[in-house]
Amino acid sequence: MLMPITDDHLVDEQIQLANATSRPLYLIIIATKPCYIKLASLILAMSKKGCAFLVIDAGQHYEKKLVHARHELQYEHLISIFLNVRGDLLGRTAELADRVNWLYIYLKKHQFKGQAIPVVSGDTSTAGMFPILWYFKTRLRSIHVEAGLRSYSPFARQQMPDNFPEILDLQRTREGWTMVQDEPFPEAADTRLASVCSQLFFTPVSLNSKNMLREGADKKDIHQVGSLSADALELIMKETVLTSVFEVYPFLREGSWLRVDIHRRENICYQVLSSLFEAIQELCGRGFRIVIVVSNALNKGIRTLGLGDVWAALQEQEGVKVTPLWTHYQHVIEFMRSPHCRGIYTDSGGLQEETQVLDIPCITCRYSTDRPETIWQVQNNILVPPYSASLISSSLEYILEHDRSIFSNHDKLLYGRNVGEKMADILQDYIPLPMLTIQDIFDDSIL
Repeated sequence: MLMPITDDHLVDEQIQLANATSRPLYLIIIATKPCYIKLASLILAMSKKGCAFLVIDAGQHYEKKLVHARHELQYEHLISIFLNVRGDLLGRTAELADRVNWLYIYLKKHQFKGQAIPVVSGDTSTAGMFPILWYFKTRLRSIHVEAGLRSYSPFARQQMPDNFPEILDLQRTREGWTMVQDEPFPEAADTRLASVCSQLFFTPVSLNSKNMLREGADKKDIHQVGSLSADALELIMKETVLTSVFEVYPFLREGSWLRVDIHRRENICYQVLSSLFEAIQELCGRGFRIVIVVSNALNKGIRTLGLGDVWAALQEQEGVKVTPLWTHYQHVIEFMRSPHCRGIYTDSGGLQEETQVLDIPCITCRYSTDRPETIWQVQNNILVPPYSASLISSSLEYILEHDRSIFSNHDKLLYGRNVGEKMADILQDYIPLPMLTIQDIFDDSIL
């Protein structure tokens, strides 16, 4: 088991600030690749405004290709604690509980006297469990960034259409959509859990606010501020491109490409991957160019599901190119903004937001979406479920050949601007619920 790593000087500096001002000490928890990207503008805004905060890296993602954004977006020097949590879904949950207990004792030993308020983001397992564990330990509630994400679907799986026009028609009629509680797994549960022990909710769009109200949150605790994805894009586009993605992958200069990346658990199964690979082979056989970006999950799926031979044959198909996961966030954005990007076929939630801001066609490889506003409000996104190879290939072909008549994106500011600044302004004045001062005789911590 890896032990936590701390920058005691940075920790002490922020504790002294919180103690001196009698303000909360915000614990900004980063855990996965999307967190490293999205939370950048909030962290930078908190630093600029002189708020007392600690950036805590939980360790759910730790490989360079997954965490490099903290360097690209220039806040790596502000990370004060690395919890080094590792393991599978259950294993890291157990380890996170141990780290929460360790963190509580650590802050006390460093003479922190006030309220330490976690700030978690999105729908990661860390975001789901940290507020609960902290609440059990301290009785203090957290702050949930990107609260209210709920998946909706227009499809009944028992009666899936087998042609794209019908697939499209179902999505264009909002009345037929229903909420899907268990998709994606486990993120759909994680985002709900993150809110259960939170007091303050930052929502991206009005639908998310309505979801929180319907589930019992107090209106005064909900702040619709936009999505930090919009800020991250603005930050990364200000940075100078040192090495172009087209230098790393020169083949991308040749024509236009559909970028495919898959990592959701429900898509890493034999039926979905075999159908997807067959569809890609069919499309490239008809002259399309497709670049597949291999996530850790996809790589593991190919190895463990016995798809090695199919995968090897796919890579022999003209028009198919395969790359490892792109380490640089800047490369993803550079490619999407270029004329060489024909569109994105993905199961990522963050990419559904980023493509909307950049006005890039997004095709989502899922039966449902937790960003339905990208379909209902601006029609920048289309669901193409991985139901069968024929449905995938025929749908993608139709979309790529008729994209101008299918996609529209009239609201480029759907996800707002200066979102991190808005959040930091609210946190400057935020007053948490009062901390109970009674002694808990059932707490075995030695302080």
